[in-house]
Amino acid sequence: MKRSFYFFLFVVIHLFCYSQDEAKRRLKDIDFLAGEWKAHVEARLSAQGPWDTSEGRSIIKKAVNTTVLEEDFTGTREGKPFLVKSLVAVNNLTLKYQRIFIDSEHGTLVDYDGEKTLTI
Repeated sequence: MKRSFYFFLFVVIHLFCYSQDEAKRRLKDIDFLAGEWKAHVEARLSAQGPWDTSEGRSIIKKAVNTTVLEEDFTGTREGKPFLVKSLVAVNNLTLKYQRIFIDSEHGTLVDYDGEKTLTI
């Protein structure tokens, strides 16, 4: 009984380590996003509302020991300052990309859980 428990624990630890490595590898697939970007944003303010245009700046960097991409966006919305913080990581159990989005206008957290389908 004790021996089978230790074997099970050994297998679980190795699978967990493999999935952590795979999650880091998948995050590397989007490393090209890191840097400082000029952003031209055209966004609709509501489903049927007017369009708003903003020129902004986005700074994307690795964080938390390279396991997260962190974005700070500074621009405008309706002529007022608009700030966004985004965090992108890979779930080491499902190996899906996850994103959290927070903005100064709403304070809303929007999460995303999905796959990378676009290749560049």
